[in-house]
Amino acid sequence: MPYKGPNPPKGSGAHRYVLLVYCQDGQTLNKADMVPSDRPGYNVSTFGMKLKTKLAVAGAFFRAENP
Repeated sequence: MPYKGPNPPKGSGAHRYVLLVYCQDGQTLNKADMVPSDRPGYNVSTFGMKLKTKLAVAGAFFRAENP
């Protein structure tokens, strides 16, 4: 899937972006299950429960702002 960089609305202040890495048990994941139709407010817990994934094994976050 192509990378979509941060794009907070102009003048809305800093936004937090979170990247998580999960172990995969060998199952093939359907791209439609992985790519949210709307990124803002995406619920990671719901994603994990839907795909029966384990806990995240790595993560990072950053903040971006569009002054």
